[in-house]
Amino acid sequence: MPKVLVFDLNETLFEAKMAPGAESELSASVSVSNSAAGVIEQPKINGDIRAHKVSAIARPEMKALFERIHRVHQVASAGGYPSPIAVKLIAAGEYDEKSVKELLGKLYGPHFSELPVQLLNISDRDTDHPSNTIYDERKAALMEKNFETWKKAMPAGLQRSDVFLIDNGDYNIRGAKKMGFSYLHYPTTPGYRDSTQTFSNSKQLIFSSLNHMVDGATQELQKALELKRSSDNLHRACFNLFRVCSSLETSVSVIQKTRRTLS
Repeated sequence: MPKVLVFDLNETLFEAKMAPGAESELSASVSVSNSAAGVIEQPKINGDIRAHKVSAIARPEMKALFERIHRVHQVASAGGYPSPIAVKLIAAGEYDEKSVKELLGKLYGPHFSELPVQLLNISDRDTDHPSNTIYDERKAALMEKNFETWKKAMPAGLQRSDVFLIDNGDYNIRGAKKMGFSYLHYPTTPGYRDSTQTFSNSKQLIFSSLNHMVDGATQELQKALELKRSSDNLHRACFNLFRVCSSLETSVSVIQKTRRTLS
């Protein structure tokens, strides 16, 4: 089945510090990048608004995941078939899509920049859905609003349960669960997770689940392209047969005319 992966931004894909000396809300077990490739100083996040510093989270695992998804998109595009796996971004703030995509491309490599990523921003002005530190429906409501559009762009069969919110906030996870979406809790922040959870204990299972989805998408794409090739081959065979039959029909007609002329 096709899959849509909806990634939260701050404290899931990266840690953004807006000012020098700002305290981190991430747990000690979270692997924040310190390498030059995984840290960007003074990046734009919306127009002329800049953060002080943005650092990638779990960069090796996330970079490898996006590279695999990129390969699926390449194969699907070359075969003229819609990709069975899509990446979306969702944020609680007014982020600029172009700036964020450039930022993530620098953190996770050019393969990310080439993905057809969509950014969804939830607004604090949204009062139609409950929002608090226990329960927040706003991200799920925005996913719901876009679901039918995603469904049309994906291979047939996309269900709400095939759309996964990957988020550090347990309150957002509860909202997604209520509205029928799937989820992977990315527990980087102690304040928004169960007291028994740690990121180091959860990371392997999270990336195993994400890579399993890519495996499934790859297998589905291979089957779809094989079926498409078989269909194309059958179409060509039928067309060639039609040409042969047309040629034979023409030859028979010529022979019949010649016989009538001779007689």
